[in-house]
Amino acid sequence: SPTPLISDKGTPNAPIAFDWSHVDHRGAQNAMWSYLLKGIDGLIDLLKATDIDGDPKLGKMWDKSLIYIATEFGRDKVKESGSGHHLNNGVVMISPMLQGNRIFGVVDPETALTYGFDPKTGKADKALRIKERDIYGAISHAMGMDYEGRGDYSAMVK
Repeated sequence: SPTPLISDKGTPNAPIAFDWSHVDHRGAQNAMWSYLLKGIDGLIDLLKATDIDGDPKLGKMWDKSLIYIATEFGRDKVKESGSGHHLNNGVVMISPMLQGNRIFGVVDPETALTYGFDPKTGKADKALRIKERDIYGAISHAMGMDYEGRGDYSAMVK
């Protein structure tokens, strides 16, 4: 059904396919982000309660965890017809190893596309584009992994 059944226990028939997401985009996004974040909240609770390797002296698993939420895809805001797709979109990363409560980069109000930031300072920079290699580099930096060519993402990492 293109009409979701919404109850206090959830939305068991969430029609997240084309119909619901195009007819009621905000409702579909609200429901799906609620599902996603409820699951992530439960995962964080579990990680905070679980000892690393079963040894309380090593700390909790949450202390060494990073959750990456990939978004679907970006939309071409200037295409004359159709719905162009591209990778110009944002991601969400949650971790005690990252600078929290921050947004890196900016949405350009003229194009509605995102642009980047200086990974060392966090300052938005319209000339920079953050690419997949940068996201991988930031995750690797946060996790304490180094490799040849990895950048310095100190603005994002604690």
